Amino acid sequence: MKTAFRHILSQLYRTFAVRYFLWIKSKPNKSFYRVNGMKRSGNHAILGWMQQQMKGSVSFLNNLGPYYPPEKNRINHFYWRGFGKHSLLISMEDWFPEQAFFPYDEAKFGKASEKYDVLILRDPFNMFASRWMWKDDFGKRFRNDREYRQEVTEKWKDNARTYLKWESEQIVSKHQKYIPINYNQWFIDGVYREELAVQLNLIFSDQGKEKVAPYGFGSSFDGVGHHGSASQLKVLERWKLVKDEEAYKNLFEDPEIVELSHSIFGILEGVEDWLNTKS
Repeated sequence: MKTAFRHILSQLYRTFAVRYFLWIKSKPNKSFYRVNGMKRSGNHAILGWMQQQMKGSVSFLNNLGPYYPPEKNRINHFYWRGFGKHSLLISMEDWFPEQAFFPYDEAKFGKASEKYDVLILRDPFNMFASRWMWKDDFGKRFRNDREYRQEVTEKWKDNARTYLKWESEQIVSKHQKYIPINYNQWFIDGVYREELAVQLNLIFSDQGKEKVAPYGFGSSFDGVGHHGSASQLKVLERWKLVKDEEAYKNLFEDPEIVELSHSIFGILEGVEDWLNTKS
């Protein structure tokens, strides 16, 4: 009985969320945010933080993908905050940047007065460790499928190259901004988060920083056990727990991964010694 009731509520919520998206889509002066990041890169931590500080009403489409009609997306959420300001937030996951950041499609999303393309990047040592420990089929595949691991590393490198390009060129056009986010720095640095809030035209309060999103079972290591105290998660030390796994170690035989990581995140504590001693 309870399961059936929950199913009915879920269907009602989804129906309303779709209609809410279509209502937000119709607003020509809305802000449009498209966020791309690889799975296990802290995407949902940052997305939740953004949603809590967005101005006005928000429609959020999770894990949309570049080829899927928005109104048929599986997971949609909304935040009602009046009629004054409207935002549409799109989450893209595990895409090459050229796939995720396709030219703005007005037919799909309606007109927008402000557009923000956001690229989230986490260092590969901890991101790959989180994927290794992930408690679902993606984690199992990452541990057991060499070709899939290669695909993931190639995507990470391409995202890292795009991150450096955006950071160095500071690409800004009229009504369009390209903003790279360093997850490692976002996690530990309140000043950095405040600067990002300004760039993203958010009302900075840091609200949402301590939440652990339930998507994908929360943290690969701790689940949602630190919901409300996310800063206690040791997200910059995950690599230490899998560093002896042979297939994990082999990922860093690729010198470009290491070079890109050092360029963006600096040398993580303990990593250089490990790289020099591993066989």
